[in-house]
Amino acid sequence: MKESVNIIIGGDFAPIEKIDDHINIWGDSTQILKSADFSIINLELPITNATEKIDKIGPNLKLLPNRIKLLKDGDIKLVTLANNHISDYGFKGIEETITYCNANGIDSIGAGINIEEAQKIYYKTINQIRFSVLNFAENEFNAATKNSAGFNPIDIIDNFKALKEAKKKSDFTIVIIHGGHEHYKYPSPKMLKLYRFYAEEGADIVIGHHTHVASGYEIYKGIPIFYSLGNLFFPWKNRSNSWYLGFLLNLKFSLNSKKIDFELLPYSQNIDSPTIKLLKNEDKNLFLNSIYNINKVIFDENLLLKEWNLFIESKKKEYLQYSLIPQNFLRRVVNKLNLIKYFSLKMQKLLLLNLIRCESHHELLKDVLKESQND
Repeated sequence: MKESVNIIIGGDFAPIEKIDDHINIWGDSTQILKSADFSIINLELPITNATEKIDKIGPNLKLLPNRIKLLKDGDIKLVTLANNHISDYGFKGIEETITYCNANGIDSIGAGINIEEAQKIYYKTINQIRFSVLNFAENEFNAATKNSAGFNPIDIIDNFKALKEAKKKSDFTIVIIHGGHEHYKYPSPKMLKLYRFYAEEGADIVIGHHTHVASGYEIYKGIPIFYSLGNLFFPWKNRSNSWYLGFLLNLKFSLNSKKIDFELLPYSQNIDSPTIKLLKNEDKNLFLNSIYNINKVIFDENLLLKEWNLFIESKKKEYLQYSLIPQNFLRRVVNKLNLIKYFSLKMQKLLLLNLIRCESHHELLKDVLKESQND
């Protein structure tokens, strides 16, 4: 009997640009994914033919069903759907995503036609080792409710109950979270506290994504916490270099020792071709050193707070504009996002609602307002 299981976990997958069918986007990560016992990635958009978009701030993303081959080419076994784009095309988008995944032998977790479905724990037995996976995201557009489709949101009470149930019914519990501050490579104070809470309450490993940059990790009370894996495959043009770098998490679970060994497999994606390329030699060493430097900050409470205060200062003007919404700023947002039909009180309400309900936006807005009182 095999007494260990190899699982590969990746970050945000959003193939938003047309890619020729003959191109293997997985590049030299293909063999790693196919040789693993199981693989999990975050599907950052619905797979759907739906055309009716939900009202939101930011882009509405989707993948046409005939392109699900991109997932199959990577031999992906499970996709997490709790994220801020899975609801971009409403009920139909979520329903079709789950249907198309099931029809192609891909399991899913983290979204559903109602909150009961979205909150379901995923269980999988591999080599006689029983795994549970929990997946939730920060509260943005279209979290699931009792009567509406959506994703499984962060709710400390509901998450705690699910974690306790999963822990009782499995050998290892994996918690995967979509949250954090975009383009910020450190966990915020609230994020650090929350992810550590999940570790304290039963998670055997906690893994994050959403920030579009790779972050560091820590071993907290024996539990590995990875704050962001970075983008897995997200071909958006004219972004900073960090947008195109990330790492696959190569995990080995051993039942006898109740131990999780891990290895970071860094890569670039969509830099000179629409593929994932594992970093090697000096490029790999430079990336890993950057992660270790982030880790040093995470380990030091004072350094982490210093970085957070610098981030607050860098975002102060932007978030004060968001909260006060002067007319000239509103026009710039409308023009940039092509939201002219929302040039109204409706758009202002959407923007303010998201600042208040989303955990990361709320935390940053609160700290910006606090720090700006004497400006």
